[in-house]
Amino acid sequence: NFNLKVSLPDLDQSHTLKIRLLPGPAVKLNVKPETEIRLENGGSPTFNVEVNDAAGNLTSGGKLNVIARFTGASNLPSFSVDCSSTGSAVLTGKPITIKNLTGEKKIFAQFDIQGVRNMKALMRSILITPSQQASIIKLFYLDSDKKREITPGQVIKREAGSTINTLCKFNVFC
Repeated sequence: NFNLKVSLPDLDQSHTLKIRLLPGPAVKLNVKPETEIRLENGGSPTFNVEVNDAAGNLTSGGKLNVIARFTGASNLPSFSVDCSSTGSAVLTGKPITIKNLTGEKKIFAQFDIQGVRNMKALMRSILITPSQQASIIKLFYLDSDKKREITPGQVIKREAGSTINTLCKFNVFC
């Protein structure tokens, strides 16, 4: 809020007006961080989002629901946050989990404001790294020259004290 005092030199009168400046309509979406994020599989990314007017001021009012859609793997969640009251918010959501991840995988997040078509969507890349905790262990052995997987609850009949010398492979998925 500003006070504007108007006076004319030849008159002894002056008027004071209160002026309230409001931000303009939403024109630009800002998402931070702007660089690629490294995220462990099963982690949840966090983004700071701002909705600005043409002058760069935070804007509010109307429906300003920011949505992040993730692409690059199957069964990825989408995040949303309401910026209508403050013009900015922290966007986060459910953990991102990629099944059977054996190496690094790059996925992308596309940010836009729901229902606003004249604003360009923003893209951010996320590098998903394998978790430090194993989530699936698959164990295989040779039985009569056939590779078989040992499944949970499976009974392998062997003489007490004997070992399975034919273990041929195991996979750990994080």
